[in-house]
Amino acid sequence: MKSNHPIEYTTLHNAAIAHRNALGPRARSWRFARPDCRRPVHPLCAAGRPAFGACSWAHFRTVIDHSQAAFAELLFIVHCTFGPHTTLVVSADAHAFSASEWEKLVAHGTSASGSGAVDDYSSSNQDQDQDQDQASDRTVLVSNHQTLLDWTYLWFLTLPLARSAALKIILKQTPKYVPVFGPGMLLFQFIFLSRNRARDIPQLHKEMDSLLGAPGNKWLLLFPEGTILTANTNRITREYAAKAGVAAEEVPSATLIPRSTGLAVILSRLFQLDGVRSSASLGMPFAFTRLLDVTLSFAYADPLVHRAMWTCADPKFPGDIFTPRSMYATYAPSALRIACHVSRRDPPASVEGVPEWTRDVWRDKEHRVHVMREGKSRGRRVGWWRSS
Repeated sequence: MKSNHPIEYTTLHNAAIAHRNALGPRARSWRFARPDCRRPVHPLCAAGRPAFGACSWAHFRTVIDHSQAAFAELLFIVHCTFGPHTTLVVSADAHAFSASEWEKLVAHGTSASGSGAVDDYSSSNQDQDQDQDQASDRTVLVSNHQTLLDWTYLWFLTLPLARSAALKIILKQTPKYVPVFGPGMLLFQFIFLSRNRARDIPQLHKEMDSLLGAPGNKWLLLFPEGTILTANTNRITREYAAKAGVAAEEVPSATLIPRSTGLAVILSRLFQLDGVRSSASLGMPFAFTRLLDVTLSFAYADPLVHRAMWTCADPKFPGDIFTPRSMYATYAPSALRIACHVSRRDPPASVEGVPEWTRDVWRDKEHRVHVMREGKSRGRRVGWWRSS
């Protein structure tokens, strides 16, 4: 005797097809599955919206954010396991971080390193140092570029602040082709530039609009210098400064001359300079509100080795010494000290003012790097973490 199961399944199959057709053309394009195993349609996906639409995209981005946070923690573990003994010393101006952010850094630093000078947070500044809104922490970080590993250490800095999944980094295209890591960075929505103005400027416009239109916390890290500090790039900087008629005392030795064209595009979009394509007119209410100036300085932890590095007849540059190969493979330094100073800046008043604003910021960075090389830093300070 024939089983009734095929007849029952055919009846349900026809009923499901009729229901799908009644929902409209978007539902008819939906890949059909057995009615008894199909996922229920989410209430937000009503009116014929397929279940894999906006709702599943939000779930996908949530999974990617968790993966990005886990990836940052994995990098941290890899460095602590295979890298040199590292001390990251963070200092900050009074209003760079909110009260709760600084407390998190202090708590993480004291528990991770067991040492480090921590200055008391001034209660008189708390009214001006309010917490960033958890739903709209939109921050741009502008940093000098010392080594190929700068972005990893700044990524580590976001771990105790619970912003490791919110960080988006602008990098050159080379890391995109690294197996495993490159595809992961693409999923994390990192921005890769080709150093070709004709291609990069339209891409920056598109990426900045995407950041403005995306809700939630977003941190954007960029390096306006465009490359790392090595003997070769230092020579190129000095030659360019000589052709441009820059005074000898104004030529940087601890930093590079920054590029302001791409920075002008980024700041004009994210901070709406001169009303450039305002977020209100585009339906993009998530404008950025905080601009942090980050200064990095790499050095050997041994004072004698560190002093010899800069005072010898042929001074060494961080980009030549602290490479991924030397840090993790061949002749890793026994101990490394990274100084990181964070200060809060007001965005430039207009797009035309971005080049002058950039020069002023980098003039301060040049002075600060020299001060940090001597082991001095101003502002609140915490010995953040030590790896062994």
